[in-house]
Amino acid sequence: MKINKALLTLIITMAEIKKKKTRMYEPWGYQEENNYESSENQFEIELNELFASAAYNDNDKKIHFFNNDGLELSGSSIDTTEFASGVIVSATYDKETKILTIVFSNGDVVKVNLADLIDENEFGDGLQVNDGIVSIKLDSSTETYLTVGPDGLKLSGVDAAIEAEKTRAEEAEATLDAKINAEETRAKAEESALDAKIDEEISRATSAETALDTKITQEIVDRETDVDAEETRAKAVEEALDAKLDQEIQDRKNDVDAEEERATTAEAAEKARAEAAEAAANRRIDTLNDALDAEKGIREAADIRLENLITAEKNRATSAETTLDAKIDQEIANRIADVDAEEARATSAETELGNALDLLNQKLGYKDNETLQKNGEHEVAFGSYNISNTSEDASGRTIFSIGNGTADDARSNALEVRENGDVYMWIENDYLQINRLLAMLAHEVYDDDNNSNG
Repeated sequence: MKINKALLTLIITMAEIKKKKTRMYEPWGYQEENNYESSENQFEIELNELFASAAYNDNDKKIHFFNNDGLELSGSSIDTTEFASGVIVSATYDKETKILTIVFSNGDVVKVNLADLIDENEFGDGLQVNDGIVSIKLDSSTETYLTVGPDGLKLSGVDAAIEAEKTRAEEAEATLDAKINAEETRAKAEESALDAKIDEEISRATSAETALDTKITQEIVDRETDVDAEETRAKAVEEALDAKLDQEIQDRKNDVDAEEERATTAEAAEKARAEAAEAAANRRIDTLNDALDAEKGIREAADIRLENLITAEKNRATSAETTLDAKIDQEIANRIADVDAEEARATSAETELGNALDLLNQKLGYKDNETLQKNGEHEVAFGSYNISNTSEDASGRTIFSIGNGTADDARSNALEVRENGDVYMWIENDYLQINRLLAMLAHEVYDDDNNSNG
């Protein structure tokens, strides 16, 4: 700490004034009662009134005292040149003890505790000191809105930036409104076209249903007439067949018991094969689940990133979307009401048609006609001029057939089920065993699946 002579003089002066003294003495020959022996070493000061401040003038080498109004007190200046005539030999300051030590030419030593007179300050973040000048620091990353000048901190450019962003947002909102209006116009046009198509389809369906109702009514009348005639004929034949049927039933029961035992054995074998296949499938499923879990983790991380981006856009668009959502919700409600009304009408029409068909099936479903053959005990036949196969082996006995023949000498089956469960269909001028083809296809798919999984 450097202390010049003028500052040292001021410190001593203030110390004396603090003791309410009106006379300043050169520190020479200190006596009791704070008096000095030599009057030549005395500097008298006339302090006619209290002073508010003191300042050293380097031009005249004097300390001047001023009142509360800033006016210098008359006759209160101190000439410091007398203090520089060799009276003070040296002055040192200890930073730790805050003590100023003054050594005079006569050997006297005066120690002044400056702890209460000197303020020491530490500067925190944001402040800097350069050659005794304290100033504010600005971070290098600070935006251009904040600057430091002679008048202090200045914030500028923010209003312009806010106004520019406001203009950009308004333009974006106007663009979005235009797109929404265009989409609303397009949706209304498509809905109008859809309404026209729905009305057209309703008209067509209604007309078709009316025509179909007329045909069904006539068909029911014709079938009822045929059924009544066939029922009369069938009753006579059934009475003759009852005796034969009783015996045949007993024989068929015996055959069924034998077949049941064979089927039970086959089912056990098939169950074992199915369980093995299921275990293999479960292993493949576990592998797939592991892969799915790994993929799920990747997708979840991507979803989080995507959700962050979506959230920002969603917040911006929410206000505009609210109005559009209300309009869309109302339009959807109107469309749903129209669809519900049409669905109710169609359901009612379908119910009436289904009831008519059920009634027709009840009257026609299991009635025989003279073109069908049934040589088995529990055989059922439909269509016309079918083939009823018989055999001691269950694989050769027909239990269900749909005939598509044209005469007794031109009999054929469109579909046939044998007693052992084999199914045959007439495809491309040949009978094909469907269940065997399906089994071969299943094995082929199963083998391909195993190969694809290593």
